[in-house]
Amino acid sequence: MDEKELEALLVHVSDDLQCWLRKSGDIFYSGRSTLMKGDFYLMGLNPGGDPAETNVVIEESLKKWQARQSDWSEYLDESWKAKGKAPHQMRVHDFCEKLLRQDVRTIFSANILFVRTSKGGDLPRKGSEEYETLLTDCLKVHRRLLSIVRPKIIVCLGNGPDSAFSKLKDWFKVLPKDVKDLDFQNPNRKRKFYIRWFDKPIKPESGQEFDCRVVGVPHPSWFDLRSKEFHMAWELLMPKIKTS
Repeated sequence: MDEKELEALLVHVSDDLQCWLRKSGDIFYSGRSTLMKGDFYLMGLNPGGDPAETNVVIEESLKKWQARQSDWSEYLDESWKAKGKAPHQMRVHDFCEKLLRQDVRTIFSANILFVRTSKGGDLPRKGSEEYETLLTDCLKVHRRLLSIVRPKIIVCLGNGPDSAFSKLKDWFKVLPKDVKDLDFQNPNRKRKFYIRWFDKPIKPESGQEFDCRVVGVPHPSWFDLRSKEFHMAWELLMPKIKTS
């Protein structure tokens, strides 16, 4: 993507998010170099942190993102605790490197919702007018980004009722019977973990329809994606989600 195309994209993104530009938040979790066709599209729920303390608004975050190195990554270059060393960051980095077999710097990454909250429960209440407007506006942006990346697999960090995975399932109008839902026993916990996925042709903002698989993995805030149990489960499913 050249500078002219990038500027045009950011104008469209700003227009799509006009109601939210002055809210604390972020859009991109990966650098400009990932705005190209790729196998993966990594998606979380929304930016974390206290909006009162991390008061960079979405409009400002776009300018900061433009000024960063093209291969910048939120998961490697930002200090959530120490630079790239928060458990969530390390688990995502390892997952990309060991199981997606790709450097996290080369994978397009974002959240499905762009406003910042301390926890997911602080987002506008699902079903409320504010929530529906936020979701609709953010999905407009994702349509644009999906038309550029055209991924084979969207990897959602989290697969519960309020996760990015669940919201994509609703967006694509996927029926429950079309969702694969495998559970695995974690010997170190009473709680099982799940890997969920569905296949869906995607019609992006521009360009031809393409086939895509949406996969939801356990959220790295509570589950260690570096665990032997998860690696074994993922490798078991790899024939079903093989990339080029």
